[in-house]
Amino acid sequence: MLKNKIKFWTLFVILNCLLFFPKYLLEYESSTFFPISNLFQDSIYGSFKSLFVRYNFDIFRISIDLVLIVIVFYLLRKRVSPKKYARFAGTYYLFMLLFIVYYTVMEKLFLAKPVLYDDLYLFKLGFINTVGKNSFIFLLEIFAFLLIVWLFIKLFQYFLTMVSQIQFGKGTKFALIILGFFYLINTVRSGMTFEPHHTFQLTFSMIADNVKYSVQAYKNLHRFDIEKLNHKLNYDQYQLKKQPNVYFLFVESYGRIVYQNEKLRLNYIVTLDSCQNKLNTNGYHSYSAFSTSPVSGGGSWISYSSVMFGFNLKNQATYLSMVKNNETASYNHMFRWFNKKGYLNYRLVALPDDENLKVSWDKYTSFYAVDEWIRYKDLNYQGNKFGFGPSPPDQYSLNFGNEYIRKNSKTPYTLFFISQNSHTPFFSPDSLASDWRSLNNTRQKIEQKSVFLRNPKFEDYSKAIDYSLKMFAQFIISQGKENDIFILIGDHQPPFLTRNKDGFDTPVHIIVRDKKFGAGFSKYGFTPGMHIPEHSIPLRHEGIYSMFMREFIRNYGADTTHLPEYLPLGIQTYEDE
Repeated sequence: MLKNKIKFWTLFVILNCLLFFPKYLLEYESSTFFPISNLFQDSIYGSFKSLFVRYNFDIFRISIDLVLIVIVFYLLRKRVSPKKYARFAGTYYLFMLLFIVYYTVMEKLFLAKPVLYDDLYLFKLGFINTVGKNSFIFLLEIFAFLLIVWLFIKLFQYFLTMVSQIQFGKGTKFALIILGFFYLINTVRSGMTFEPHHTFQLTFSMIADNVKYSVQAYKNLHRFDIEKLNHKLNYDQYQLKKQPNVYFLFVESYGRIVYQNEKLRLNYIVTLDSCQNKLNTNGYHSYSAFSTSPVSGGGSWISYSSVMFGFNLKNQATYLSMVKNNETASYNHMFRWFNKKGYLNYRLVALPDDENLKVSWDKYTSFYAVDEWIRYKDLNYQGNKFGFGPSPPDQYSLNFGNEYIRKNSKTPYTLFFISQNSHTPFFSPDSLASDWRSLNNTRQKIEQKSVFLRNPKFEDYSKAIDYSLKMFAQFIISQGKENDIFILIGDHQPPFLTRNKDGFDTPVHIIVRDKKFGAGFSKYGFTPGMHIPEHSIPLRHEGIYSMFMREFIRNYGADTTHLPEYLPLGIQTYEDE
């Protein structure tokens, strides 16, 4: 009997702690394994509170689901066999574990509450990237999953057999009473807790909460009114007397963390000084501010689409609903307006095509009002590739794209590009080439140490941002024309490196020769130069569209007596009304 009790409690502790291991694994750098310091604080109240809530993400917590699984079976052990009950218990436990892994990873990546309905597309994308059309790997993964399910059922069958063979003695019953009393206090005080900082966690409540928000997201999308949005942000009546070319250059993973983290700040400041001095020497003026992105750690398309559409797309589900909605073909976003005013819109995509991932180019052409795509296949690139994709050096891609436009376009144009070499896994070239064309002939052996979706190194991220900023500065100096407008915007904070306290802010730089145009942004919080004051109030990505249009029309419009309104929060959608 004693032997069975030891086996039971050993398995219980292992199964219980395993549910909290994913969070600890992702937060081990800021958490201690044993939460001793939390339990022995200066005040008795502080020590008692840590029994219920602590932000040290250790594994010594209580899964209420597992406790209930055991108690229910113990009460029914004479009516239900361990084999039958294990089918439910093992499957549910595995489902809990997988859901917790999903929840903790997504929360770590995007610093926001995960909603399964919003993330379904990301699961599909990840599945395609890992499996693709390889039927053997697909069948192998199905077999592995079914094997894991079977193993968990067998494990719970063994575990529950131990439960059926023991009797809860006075000590066990007393411990359960104390546990129940503590959980009652927890429930009265905080409700059905499931957040990572809670000691008592009911995963079923987490799943139910996620289902509730998924249903809400589904309903919201069916209330989305393109015509209503279109009415609120319409610049068709404004005509132009000048048509300067506009470059929208998004810097992947360029977040405020470069200012806030001691491991990044010093090198970043040196890079900013270098870029600013070179730009000033060549007659350029820069103006900078922070802007709050709708996402963090990933979802670049949500970030830059929020900028060009003038409202906060918030999440993947909203973005997909916009893409699928045929009415968006008439939506007056930034690039459609430029198109109506005689501009050609170019979009440069340097990421190599994935034959397993079908991209609806026609759909995105209409959605983003693209006149011509410059894709990886057009680059004719044969040299070394880096980072995500892997992709050509951004220096090559951007210069090639710009040269292509200058040869083929006789009208004013816009160019949209998002850097690839500053994308996780943050593996960028060591330096810029004196001639970007020479990169197409470089075939030396390179070793990529960083791996996609693994914890990156701060030094790799620092190097990638350093490369990106210097690359963009060199491009502007060497390729910019007198009236060209360059807008550099960070899409979001970097994944894994960013903590909740780091926020969602990213730097924005407006770089022009036209000092009068650039100085006009000072009224919105921009400061001269590439440095941004630490305590400056950030803009919002969804407010950039109306801000830019107001100043663009003020400087280049035919009639400037009635300027469009600046909407700092963008268009207020159905969720805000």
